[in-house]
Amino acid sequence: VITPRQNDDYELQGRNSIIRLKAEKLERALNYLGIQPTDEEQQALRQQLQKDSKGTVSFGDFVEVSRNLFSMPLNATDGGQKSVAFGVNEIASLLDSQLVTCDSLEDDVERLKKERNEALKEMGKLKEQLSESVNLQQQLTEELQIVKQEAKAAVEETRALRSRIHLAEAAQRQARGMEMDYEEVIRLLEAEIVELKAQLADHSGQNKDNLQDLRKRVTVLDCQLRKSESARKTFEVATEKLLQFVEVVHEILSDNSTSSTVLSDSRTTLPTKALLARLGRIGPTVTAALAAEARDLAKSVRAILEVDC
Repeated sequence: VITPRQNDDYELQGRNSIIRLKAEKLERALNYLGIQPTDEEQQALRQQLQKDSKGTVSFGDFVEVSRNLFSMPLNATDGGQKSVAFGVNEIASLLDSQLVTCDSLEDDVERLKKERNEALKEMGKLKEQLSESVNLQQQLTEELQIVKQEAKAAVEETRALRSRIHLAEAAQRQARGMEMDYEEVIRLLEAEIVELKAQLADHSGQNKDNLQDLRKRVTVLDCQLRKSESARKTFEVATEKLLQFVEVVHEILSDNSTSSTVLSDSRTTLPTKALLARLGRIGPTVTAALAAEARDLAKSVRAILEVDC
């Protein structure tokens, strides 16, 4: 007949037969129970337990061997004889508590390792995001600096072109005034020539000296008339060039400020369109082309003024 105590022992042995622990831990459990095995008992305990490659032994085997080794009377320190039975349930209870504690510690260690690894991964991701953010910020800063420089250059170029427009308009007004003055002089000279010719016809009978003087005077006036005509034509050409230059500059400024073309406007003359096509509407060379055209016009007007003086 199997008693309840034996039944519990069988259940405990079956449950613990699959549990394996380090032999050193199991030996320390004996010390916790107040059992100090001798060297011979430790040697016998180790010989009867079979270790695997990891140095662990079966918990059930340890309980069985411990029961056989330590279920014997122990001598008391006062010289009396006391029979102390070492119960397997006590060992099992202690080892179970140690096992639970070890398992709990191992679970905590594994959980902490897992949390540490996850934290390291998260920190790595955050470092990558920070690096990308810093690189993006640096790139945006460089692009902003480039845009600022381009905007500054565009403003300076616009101011320079507007200044040239004002100068061209002033030169145009001056040229128109000089053209009107020359036209008035030409009309006066023509009237005087007609008058002199009439006087010459009326005084054809006068002496040869007066006739010679009149002819010289007519010749001088005729020469002055031809020079005035030539100067007038030259001023007309210069004025036309100035008008074309002003219209071209206005076209280019309009393109830069409104991003729309007015080349098809009926008010734009064909010579102006030709000059605009020759200079170009956009690109880094348009400013240099306008400057060269302005220098040529300035030389032409200066030459006319020097000849007139």
